Amino acid sequence: MRTLHRGLAAFMLLTVVTACSQTDGQTNDEEAQAANTESTSDEGEVTATTEQDDFQMTLTSAKKVYEEGEPLDIFGSLTYLGEKEEIEITYDRMFYFSKVIDYKRYMSMTPTYESYRGTKTFSQGEAYEFESFEPNGNGEPITSQSEEELEQTKQLYEEITPLPAGGYTFNVVADFEVQTAEGNQEVRIPASIDIVVEPS
Repeated sequence: MRTLHRGLAAFMLLTVVTACSQTDGQTNDEEAQAANTESTSDEGEVTATTEQDDFQMTLTSAKKVYEEGEPLDIFGSLTYLGEKEEIEITYDRMFYFSKVIDYKRYMSMTPTYESYRGTKTFSQGEAYEFESFEPNGNGEPITSQSEEELEQTKQLYEEITPLPAGGYTFNVVADFEVQTAEGNQEVRIPASIDIVVEPS
């Protein structure tokens, strides 16, 4: 039951980040617990960074605009910024959750994670990088849609990989616990970026 509660909480936070990402990447501290700052370099790289509770979550895309059929170059990292030489985190399933929102077809794609309890130790300044942001095409509608519309969208996802033309938000939320003098502290750190896929 505890795993379900943490998963639902992370999913709700992903929803908050999704709504906030459409306002230049700025989130509300009270709702999302931290400021998500998105920036685009002259070379087109898009990066969102959130610092909170001695950790930094970063989500980066090599470019803002892709063409249909082009592989996505999107990756994230979690870095420990605290003063301890090392710190151990505890998590359920994974220490982060990701979601892709397709605004053209009103679909949400969330990878399936196996359920298990895990730990990871971070050294001071250590960054852990991860790249599991490839959409799996198994989307869920975020608006009311007919069975015919859903089937057409599923076929489109299968025919054009990794993503068909449209606008997308990639969200990630670090979700774990750290041990403090007061006991276990829950940490949830969101980051989100927007990309565009153009017709080839």
